[in-house]
Amino acid sequence: MLHRTLNLLLCLMSFEAALGQILVDAPIELTGSDSARVVLGVDRPASVDAGMSVEAAALGVAHWATATLVEDTIVLELDPPALVIEQGLLVRFVMPGTVNGSLFVRVADNAVRPVLNGDGMPTNGFLLPGDAIAELVAIGDAFHLQGTGVAACPDRTVRITTSTCIEMTPRTGQTFYEGAVHCTQRGGRLCSWDEYIAACIRQGASLTGLFDDWEWMNATANHTHTVGQAGRTTCTSQRSAGPNQTGATRCCYRAR
Repeated sequence: MLHRTLNLLLCLMSFEAALGQILVDAPIELTGSDSARVVLGVDRPASVDAGMSVEAAALGVAHWATATLVEDTIVLELDPPALVIEQGLLVRFVMPGTVNGSLFVRVADNAVRPVLNGDGMPTNGFLLPGDAIAELVAIGDAFHLQGTGVAACPDRTVRITTSTCIEMTPRTGQTFYEGAVHCTQRGGRLCSWDEYIAACIRQGASLTGLFDDWEWMNATANHTHTVGQAGRTTCTSQRSAGPNQTGATRCCYRAR
């Protein structure tokens, strides 16, 4: 009698699959060989505590979210939806844009939470450029950013693009040759005009010694045997100087 009832229940589940999901509030026991024990017609879960097919579990759709950007806040709509943010909730999404500064996340109608790095410090938006695939884990009252594929800047530098970092403090009183060797020995190089201007405009508040002296650039004027310098009074100050004159050296590095 039990088997006939179960067969009838499974038939009803199969018939109703096109209409919606069915709540089964009692255990279901499947009999027969292992290869024959299967429930067909299970659709994508309607909530995070619903049953799901092997396909849905393997694809990870329970962790996927659609993201929109509202100023510095990423608004996420989860599939399936989550009304409450449980500890350890893992969400993945495509970053819908770029934010220069701290990031925040709001899931559905829940409170806004900050996005932190693994060390607990606020994440810089440069770590998640537009179209990057992001992965966040809910811990405490924040979301913690997992691996981003964007490399980190060396110590005592700040990021000016997704791949380039600049020293915060320059070394003074060097010739062009001394400055070039100084940067090379530290795994960097002299900055280009556009890198310096971008750093000055975007990260000027983080750069010390700004406008205190001319800074060496990775640019030469071969016809006059001179070298480019920048930044004496403004972000766009430029001049050519002899390589044996002295100036400030602020190295650029590739994020790694």
